[in-house]
Amino acid sequence: MTDSAPKPRPRKLYVLWAIALTLLLALGSFSWLVVVPVLQARTLVRDEIPAKMFRRPVYTRAMARRDSLDGIAKLGGQRRAAMLLYRYLIWFDGHDFLELGIAADMMAHCGADGLAALRALAEGSDKELRRAGVEGLERAAGHDPAAVTVLRELSEGNEVAPGADVRRLAREALKKIKAAQEKKK
Repeated sequence: MTDSAPKPRPRKLYVLWAIALTLLLALGSFSWLVVVPVLQARTLVRDEIPAKMFRRPVYTRAMARRDSLDGIAKLGGQRRAAMLLYRYLIWFDGHDFLELGIAADMMAHCGADGLAALRALAEGSDKELRRAGVEGLERAAGHDPAAVTVLRELSEGNEVAPGADVRRLAREALKKIKAAQEKKK
């Protein structure tokens, strides 16, 4: 029997293992911090809130507001909810009318961050998302005067020249808001 020392392993192997494990850790962190929260928003908009809606024989505006506020709290507050809902709408295709309405309604209750997200949707390239953005701004105008300002800017095309459909939708929303205000008097 020969007493020979074990053959040393090449250093390159350890470097490759370190790189592979670092990439795996980075991918896992990205998924946990970015993808999973967006999927939580997707689950909320596609499954949880519609399930509540269809279980009730009557679904009022007050119930929708309460469900939106509960959803915002589940997503971590106004700022985080606005960001996650915006990412959800941008990243995934094939939203139906109900999903767009729920997401826009939730963003309408997210304060300034929600208004910024709705404006970004209204100025985007997707026609359905533009419509959802303007409708969300219209809903926000009931409790946030800044939404009316954003709608006016969109209807006039001051800062960014959105498409003609956005200007038309914004003008229609402003007319509805004005009619609702006159009706209250």
